[in-house]
Amino acid sequence: MKLTYYDIRGVFGILPTPATSDASEWSTKNSVNLPEVEKLVRLMVDAKVDLIATTGTFGECATLTREELVSLVECVVQTNSRSRPVFAGVTTLNTRDTIALARQLIEVGADGLFVGRPMWLAMDDDAIVRYYEDIARAMPGVPLVVYDNPVAFKGKISPAAYLRLAKIPEVVASKHTGGPQLLAIAYAFFRWRQHGWMRHKRFQTGLSPLGRAASLARQSSTWLLRMPFS
Repeated sequence: MKLTYYDIRGVFGILPTPATSDASEWSTKNSVNLPEVEKLVRLMVDAKVDLIATTGTFGECATLTREELVSLVECVVQTNSRSRPVFAGVTTLNTRDTIALARQLIEVGADGLFVGRPMWLAMDDDAIVRYYEDIARAMPGVPLVVYDNPVAFKGKISPAAYLRLAKIPEVVASKHTGGPQLLAIAYAFFRWRQHGWMRHKRFQTGLSPLGRAASLARQSSTWLLRMPFS
């Protein structure tokens, strides 16, 4: 499924990762409850979300084994049956592992990658841009969503860094989770949009317990930022 930033619109459903009843045991071989994953995916499809993302911070990317994460994404892809695009999270502690995982997840059928920075130390603008450039070079033509979570990734991506990231052809969007800083970033995006450099739209996430597509955008501090190809 070939995707561009024009395809990033509507409701983006973010999957949590259901755990098995023995997930807290050290001897557990697979702590992901795959039957429940299937139910969640069908719930999202029935609720008519437009895109699906999995294995982000909400999806336990930092706590799953490699085998668990790959089997989870494969389950999501197979249950979804190509009905809408699936972005799989590939956050690790270094660039090489992120690229290796990315190749595995694309191989099992993910349409794009949901990419956070290594969860260890804060990175400056140059390091952040280099990180995404390296992944884009290793995964040419694969759409990337930049995941900007200031708490998980030890700092925020600056507006200046976003402008550089928008020039990477593979980067189609950013998921930004934050608070008051969104106002400053949104203003920067507004100005850039006036100049034709970048477009943005609000990001709606999640499903309610009743299975309705939850229109959280009015209250949520999570935004989806569409980034044009250079």
